[in-house]
Amino acid sequence: GDFDNDGDQDVFIQLNLNDSPDVLLVNDEVEPGVRAFANVAEFVGLTKLGDRIGGGFFDYDNDGFLDIYIPSAEHSHILYHNLAFNEANWIGLRLEGRMSNRDAVGSFITLHQGDKQQLRYTKGGSGFLRQDNPWVHFGIGFETTVDSIVIRWPLGHKQVLTGLEINQYHDIRE
Repeated sequence: GDFDNDGDQDVFIQLNLNDSPDVLLVNDEVEPGVRAFANVAEFVGLTKLGDRIGGGFFDYDNDGFLDIYIPSAEHSHILYHNLAFNEANWIGLRLEGRMSNRDAVGSFITLHQGDKQQLRYTKGGSGFLRQDNPWVHFGIGFETTVDSIVIRWPLGHKQVLTGLEINQYHDIRE
């Protein structure tokens, strides 16, 4: 997921080892043309140890920043609220299939922005004790518009969206 909305996918790794902390690798440009991942987990407060099983992420408060949820027998439930204090923009989609499956599982979504593209794929459960976030989220950095979003629905239909407002979720029906 793009936890800082800069347009680059970051990596959250939930280790489920009692004395090993979780990992949040932020994808960043360290100098022009050079990218690197930095583990910021401890810096941003991902510090729980002990029984943690099958973490996932979603935007529980609809503020445009992805939050992390981890079920845990020892800690009940763990919810890390993303308090990113930056001005990075984003756009989100809540898809509903009409001809394809209702949850739009298997859809390919491509965001076009100038010479850049971002791709997302909707899927069902892929982790232990959780399912994937059904909402599609794109960080777009400091851009203020997107050129288009193309949805390729599971049954092959193609839908092109333009003129969508940023910093909000859009309900899209096939």
